[in-house]
Amino acid sequence: MSVIVATRNRATLLPEALASLAAQRCASSFEIVVVDNGSDDTTVDVVREWERRDERMRSVFEPEIGLSRAKNAGIRAARGRLIMFTDDDVIVPEQWIATYVDFFSRSPATRVVAGGPVLPVASDSSNRSPNFTAGSIEPEAMMPFDPTRAFTLITQSTNVTSASSPNPLG
Repeated sequence: MSVIVATRNRATLLPEALASLAAQRCASSFEIVVVDNGSDDTTVDVVREWERRDERMRSVFEPEIGLSRAKNAGIRAARGRLIMFTDDDVIVPEQWIATYVDFFSRSPATRVVAGGPVLPVASDSSNRSPNFTAGSIEPEAMMPFDPTRAFTLITQSTNVTSASSPNPLG
């Protein structure tokens, strides 16, 4: 499993997002790939500190600014068979990765895209967040569809390999 976080000039919000990823309760191995997309603040320092604290975190630098470029750089660097994306201002629940690992272990499809609501960090929560508890999302939080809400995407890839790691992550 590889979790990709694209970021640019979000040094003040990134620590909370990375802390929530580091606190994941998941029996499967996973990595966190933070893609610095040309930041000119202290984002690189924040990421380096997290790399020192948690061996599951590593960084990639993508100088060409753009979310798609950053996500593609993360995909190229990913070692996992499953690839998840989250934003640099999102605090994920502690079972977030485990929930998707469980979902894909039961899914017969070879290619799947899944998603759901995410909770913004407190300093960025001007809109009401959906009520979320591990394993359940209230139906009213999903309807009606609001294209301005953040959604998390996950894809299952059977072709992701890494020359530096013969044993891909779960």
